Amino acid sequence: MSDSTRALFEKTLNTHGYGFQAAVAKELRKKSAAQVRGHYIVGLDIPIRVRETESAIDIVTARSDGCLFAAIECKRVDPALGAWCFIRSKEHGQDTHDAGVRCEAVCRAASGVHASMTVMGHLPHFAHIGVEVSRQQKGDGTGVRQKDLNDAVSQALLGAQGWATWLGGNADALKQDVPVVIVPVVVTTAQLWLSQADLGASALETGHIDLSSAAFESCDWLCLQARTSHSRRHALGLKVDHNRLDRQIEAQAYRSVLVVNPVGLGALMTWLANAYAA
Repeated sequence: MSDSTRALFEKTLNTHGYGFQAAVAKELRKKSAAQVRGHYIVGLDIPIRVRETESAIDIVTARSDGCLFAAIECKRVDPALGAWCFIRSKEHGQDTHDAGVRCEAVCRAASGVHASMTVMGHLPHFAHIGVEVSRQQKGDGTGVRQKDLNDAVSQALLGAQGWATWLGGNADALKQDVPVVIVPVVVTTAQLWLSQADLGASALETGHIDLSSAAFESCDWLCLQARTSHSRRHALGLKVDHNRLDRQIEAQAYRSVLVVNPVGLGALMTWLANAYAA
């Protein structure tokens, strides 16, 4: 093989993130075996379908009790776009669920399979808005403009919805009246920064926010509060146990995505192995 062909093959693999996905899977297996027993990898590149959309989940992990799965999207980013910055917004919050990890739960009842929104505890690092920021570093051409973050979050949410669809079509995999929780996860090479400011401090006259004196914290993982669109949701019946309109909207449209860098994988696996509904 010529050096040019070898180099092109290497660039193509890196551009598509195949190597990063394999490296993440390898690390998860190692963490599961050496650090957190009871959580394992179900498979890679698992095909899914949500309504008319067909896709695949990079990695699916499961807890040994069968009550929790993680739908993981792996996203290697261009170093030039490798800073993902997040901020909170009290105006986007939902009372005590503000820091909660909102997840899809699928349950088989006597009346059939239905889904609901459940809150799996609360995390200290959470945000409502995330954006990519260019860094003063040379890129390697693998970034896709400034949309990797949104694409990764959207794909993780789609993966969770697709896994819920799969469970709904394979009811034998569900225990009677035992909810199964699905957690969307993005694992990325990006640096994660969380602002301690609140977006509500923006000026009404201009819409601008001054972050010159705001503190930023480097995080290994955090919870991003996201929204799902109806066209990318499963078709299972959605059980909503709230009379308040805002709670009904939350149950239908609000879901959390755990965003993790490689350093945070151990903490993620520990959380997945021990998380239970709040």
